[in-house]
Amino acid sequence: MKLASVLTVLTALLLRKVPSPFWRFRQRFYLSVKNSGLVLSSRLRHSNIQVPLDIGDWVQYWMYMDGAYEREMVDYLEPEVRGRVFLDIGANVGNYTLTLCRSAKHIYAFEASKKNVEILTRAVGLVGNINNVTILHNAVSSTSDEIVRLFLSEDASGNHSQFLGDTGRSENVATLSLDDFVLRFDAEEIAVIKMDIEGAEFLAIEGGKRLLKQKRPVMVVEFN
Repeated sequence: MKLASVLTVLTALLLRKVPSPFWRFRQRFYLSVKNSGLVLSSRLRHSNIQVPLDIGDWVQYWMYMDGAYEREMVDYLEPEVRGRVFLDIGANVGNYTLTLCRSAKHIYAFEASKKNVEILTRAVGLVGNINNVTILHNAVSSTSDEIVRLFLSEDASGNHSQFLGDTGRSENVATLSLDDFVLRFDAEEIAVIKMDIEGAEFLAIEGGKRLLKQKRPVMVVEFN
């Protein structure tokens, strides 16, 4: 390994182990590793599972540094999902799914990006004993079985969106409504929903009116 790479790894380890005095530097350090493809292994918050993380990606960088991206929200949801069925809508590379998989009864992880699905699927496979996670490669929307165009962000894996505008890179993905999902997967015990799908949240809620009315789940939703 080149000296520069060794120094980068050692710096990452230091910033993860001793975060308090270095909050601002942690932000700056990300810019030096962004899109580097540097993969380091780390244990995740709550689940304590160890997974490889590409710290050149914004979401995985903070999973590495703090054990979870959006750590405060993960901590809030952990007691809510204990022993319950959790829908992770906009699962990305698995931040919520992987940190909460030991707490929840079952997690259905919905993700529109093919690459993100592959990363999450690989992580679940590497851990080997996660039997309560179902990964769905779909864009949650108001209707099912339509093909929509997902524009891929160059900036971060969590910024892919149907509404981003032409970035020069895109892929097609099939839609799935929440109400159809419940029928197709016989998922009747849904108690908690986290939703962050880059502008498609209203469409997802439109397609889940029956579920939301009947089950009244705890919901954490980011509106874009």
